[in-house]
Amino acid sequence: MHKKETIIVGAGIAGLSLAWELFQRNKSFVIYNHQNNLPSASLVAAGTWNPLNFKRLVPTWEINLFLDTMEKFYAQMETFLNIKCFYPIAVKKILSNAEEVKFWNEMKSKPESGGFIDENFGEFNNETTATIKRTGKVDMHNLFLAFKNWLLQENCWIEEAFDYDELKALDDVWRYKNILEVNHVIFADGVHVKNNPFFNFIDLKPANGDVLTVKIPDLKIDYILKKNIFISPIGNDLYHVGATYNWDNLVWEKSEEARLFLESKLKQIIPYDFEVVGQVAGVRPASRDRRPIIGEHPTLKNLWCYNGLGAKGLLLAPQISKWLLDKMFNNQNFPEDIDIKRYYPK
Repeated sequence: MHKKETIIVGAGIAGLSLAWELFQRNKSFVIYNHQNNLPSASLVAAGTWNPLNFKRLVPTWEINLFLDTMEKFYAQMETFLNIKCFYPIAVKKILSNAEEVKFWNEMKSKPESGGFIDENFGEFNNETTATIKRTGKVDMHNLFLAFKNWLLQENCWIEEAFDYDELKALDDVWRYKNILEVNHVIFADGVHVKNNPFFNFIDLKPANGDVLTVKIPDLKIDYILKKNIFISPIGNDLYHVGATYNWDNLVWEKSEEARLFLESKLKQIIPYDFEVVGQVAGVRPASRDRRPIIGEHPTLKNLWCYNGLGAKGLLLAPQISKWLLDKMFNNQNFPEDIDIKRYYPK
């Protein structure tokens, strides 16, 4: 019988950031790449982040804490794994009319938002642009593969679906398949939580999304361009273009409808010819109140949930992982508005 401190179920950014934080705390663990036949939402996403809500121009809650923890996390991962995955890069938002320009001007003077908006406006294709600061992108594929390879070498990675029926509570430990005993189990299984008999009471509002890879030789930008969609450079005249949001068609297959929609939006933004060379689709594990969901099962001790990161997982996950493990090991409180208790069955 093997013994570890913790099982992590799920290998998206939630699971990977948990694994790193456990390693930093000298806690033993094993991570199950649970739905290994499907890519995680983290891998499908284009990997961008920004500190502001574009509609209201207000910062994400606790934004400075999240940014500081995120930047430290990815810097540590780059050094430890000897890779490059973290790219600070400006986001330029195209402002459609004079009213929008006026609104952005007003928000620049507000203390909570102004620090993230560049003082000077710019221009793209004869349209005014505003620049957001402390933005960028993460090469999640590079990070995932490098960290997975290291975890495999350390015998901490298992490439198979997790069988919920094989998890049994025995006194003060959890036993899995009669081969592994652990003190804690953390389910970071994203939209697959609906199939999780322990936490299927969580009512997510998942969203399907497609992202295109597009070749645009004449564009030549070194920043992320944003209007209704984003255009993010990835090198060699290639760009990620996305993303769609579909709350009804919750499948992982790429959609021709989504491709046509993104192509149409792209034609409205750039005056250049382009060629679609790739397309991926995924399902984001968003919560209905747009807050992460972490905490312990209402009746089963040391069974934990980590979900609901939505489209901001790359930004939020490093700090959320710290909060969850602080609670798990030291009984330290975390913000009430991300507590799983709001989903407990009545």
